[in-house]
Amino acid sequence: MTVPVLTAQSDTNFTKADSIHDPNVDLQIKLQSYSYRIPLEMIRQNFKTIQKLEERQLKKLEEFKKSLKSSKTPEQTSSIKKSLITSLKLFEKKLTRQVKIEEELLSRINARAEHLAKLKPLQEAYQTSPSEITKDELLNWYRDQTNLLIITHLLKESNDPNVSDEDKLGLKLMKSLHMEKLVDYDVLTQASRISQDIKRGKLTSLITWITENKTYLTKIRSELEFQTRFQEYIELIKNDKTKEALAVFQNHLSSFAKTNFDEITQASSLLVINPGSLESLKTKNHSKYDTHREPYYPSLFRNQESHNTFSQYLHFFSPDRYESLSEIFQTVYYELHGIPKSDPLMVYLSIGISALKTKSCQCPEIKKSSPIASFEDILREKLQPKSDTCQHSASVEENSTATIINSIRPQIPSCPVCSLEFRGLASTLPYAHNTKSSLFENPIMLPNGNIFDRERLIGFTRAYLTAIKTQKIDLSGHEDEYYLQTDVSKSYPTGLRGVIDPIEGVWYDCSDMVTVFPS
Repeated sequence: MTVPVLTAQSDTNFTKADSIHDPNVDLQIKLQSYSYRIPLEMIRQNFKTIQKLEERQLKKLEEFKKSLKSSKTPEQTSSIKKSLITSLKLFEKKLTRQVKIEEELLSRINARAEHLAKLKPLQEAYQTSPSEITKDELLNWYRDQTNLLIITHLLKESNDPNVSDEDKLGLKLMKSLHMEKLVDYDVLTQASRISQDIKRGKLTSLITWITENKTYLTKIRSELEFQTRFQEYIELIKNDKTKEALAVFQNHLSSFAKTNFDEITQASSLLVINPGSLESLKTKNHSKYDTHREPYYPSLFRNQESHNTFSQYLHFFSPDRYESLSEIFQTVYYELHGIPKSDPLMVYLSIGISALKTKSCQCPEIKKSSPIASFEDILREKLQPKSDTCQHSASVEENSTATIINSIRPQIPSCPVCSLEFRGLASTLPYAHNTKSSLFENPIMLPNGNIFDRERLIGFTRAYLTAIKTQKIDLSGHEDEYYLQTDVSKSYPTGLRGVIDPIEGVWYDCSDMVTVFPS
């Protein structure tokens, strides 16, 4: 798979009339604010870590001081001093590591500030002396911004568990463009890695992260720790590890009794449920059960009422819980690091597509249940040769009104709204709100509410009929056959029995055209 990286050799033709100097620096600062929030938030967290290290070390020093005062022999004093030196060396090592982290974060902020500072001189140079050189330099700066959005998107959406961190497409693209200082790749990669582990049913990395950020989770009163321990408990019950499940319940879940009493009650009920019996309930096979616990609970699955009672616990064993847990983690993680939940690339694409989308765009609606087309599917569809729709066919549907309209409508090359890559996104977006009105000389309105110039609509209808005659299409029995015949009489002075809507491809009688006036 290849990524469309923007380079200086891209075919972009600007004229002096193009507002290449827009948007300005202030707007760029607003658009890139998240790229500064992330390292600043990490510096704040790193500073708190250093404070905790110092506090712990001071406590240890006080303990060493007391031990030295209470030592009675030279051997004890020597041993305490050696321990003190070892402790100080370890503290120095930890402190040095945290200082390096802060220096790296500060270098990222400086690199981003320097990159942003280049924009204003480039804009001023292009405005004062527009040339190919100044134009290319300014375009390269904007291309870098686009590439940063693409890299960030790839890092956030890299959900393939079979791909290692080094082989992720976003990291490869970032390194090839030398943008390590402009992207917080380590933060985004960690979020992606933990999310992948959660979806695969592995909670070790998540529990480690929760332990490291327990103070923050307590401060915001997050449900993440409880839901994680609850899921760990459920998984142990599911695997028939009762002792381990009881340990998790006592050590972790019991502390949430005040805030999550109902869930704690349900958790305790799960101890007497046989997961094998629940699976039998799920498959509606009540005649066979794994009864290795039944001597202790002989009445659990004796009647249909018991089945209905215990079937309410089936959702606890659903794999969808891992998907929900992953979403909770991502929300908390993004809030902690100041990462926007919505993807900036998707936001900008949505704004741009909405500004361009019109009723003439061909972007069919895609159902939520429809699978998302892969890159290979898109490539295969692009390479597939298109059939000649202009040839005569016995099937009326193959020569539909929309097909003929498209054959005579001027082709717009590379429309982003209609393109294969963006039509899925475009189908859910609203149409553009035009602020510039076009007044027709003789406006008429059709019954569907569309307004056209009368002469242009009649001319389009004539062109449509000419296309049918030229292509020798047989529309015998077609519902529009009545309108396809010319009739020059008093009732039809234009020779047309009706007109066709260029947008929707629907025929209307000439008498349905209503003259309208701008207000």
